[in-house]
Amino acid sequence: MRSIDKISLIDHENETMGPRAQPHMYPVLNQLLTALVPGGLGHVAVGTSCGGSSIMFAANGFPGARQVFQHGADGAERALIGYLDDHFHDAHVGELVIASGDGAFAKVAEKYQARGTKITVIANRGTLSHYLRQVADEIIYLPTDWQLTYAA
Repeated sequence: MRSIDKISLIDHENETMGPRAQPHMYPVLNQLLTALVPGGLGHVAVGTSCGGSSIMFAANGFPGARQVFQHGADGAERALIGYLDDHFHDAHVGELVIASGDGAFAKVAEKYQARGTKITVIANRGTLSHYLRQVADEIIYLPTDWQLTYAA
């Protein structure tokens, strides 16, 4: 079984509070998440539910990250979970960082936690699902004013 130290799944729509984030917010979000997670983000995948400019902006803000997307409701979440399951189902993952408060990640977090993976969740206050909160080993909240303070 191959071993991977850390994988970060970033639902940028959840972290920026919507699918229409401004282009300058992506590199700022990358810097902020990297600063909040001890040892950095590791292998990064960024998900979106709408193609086009959102993918381009995310790619510029998260250079080297795997960009995944699916259209429709919960598209970013489904794309990220699918990517994780498709590419890392046979790996031992030391830490799974979920940058989203969406409850759609609770089952996959629970599955990886049962395999010995540490689950770290980064979310905006007030947007963290009760189910995801229960599974998380560590919760890191984004500063409430990060979009104004850091992305100005």
